Amino acid sequence: MQVKILFPYSEMVVPPRCRKPRLQHFNDGQFTIDIAEVSGADAPVAIRSSGVFMARSNVRFAVDYRWWRGCLWTSLRVDAVEPRGMTSGHDDWDYASWPAVLDLTSPANSGSSYEFGIYGPRSEPRLAWEEYLSIVAGSHLIIDGVPHRIAGEPRYVVMTFGMAAIMVARPAWSMLITTATSTVIAISACSNVIARSLQLPRSRPGAVTPVLCQLFRMDRSGRS
Repeated sequence: MQVKILFPYSEMVVPPRCRKPRLQHFNDGQFTIDIAEVSGADAPVAIRSSGVFMARSNVRFAVDYRWWRGCLWTSLRVDAVEPRGMTSGHDDWDYASWPAVLDLTSPANSGSSYEFGIYGPRSEPRLAWEEYLSIVAGSHLIIDGVPHRIAGEPRYVVMTFGMAAIMVARPAWSMLITTATSTVIAISACSNVIARSLQLPRSRPGAVTPVLCQLFRMDRSGRS
């Protein structure tokens, strides 16, 4: 899919009867980006994540992560594993469909579009804009007519009383472990949960595994 983007930019220009260049702003920038379009067979579902919202424990959600060209893609905004609306307090998390022409020159946009994830360098020259828009196009994908964007892999997030945090990649599942105890106790308890799920070896019950010691940057005695 091709989308024409109108954008503002700035250039150093030497005005008539002047010798020194001055920064001038223009609103006539145009650049066409190509959004890749594939079928569901080309981008199969790799991960199905489901759970309940942290703020709404009685409401469940489900997110499909599709795999294409070494990246995961979702059709909705995801924050901390769960869907997150574009507007605070609303469920408008589905990505918007691309228009044929996207105008970023209006005062309301001023070079940016939160809806499409474009935060343009208004004070940059035309070439910088074109390079930036090409990068933006690479993070968008259309699967069976539905807009998708690159998403991070669901993962464990182990909270240790606000003093440290670690993320362990784990396909197809994610969980949040929180503890309100000391760091050493929290890490020891959480490591057992992760070790059981990841099937990591433990030398004795309750011991922090060598792998997790390295992840937490601790030695076997629990010292940081």
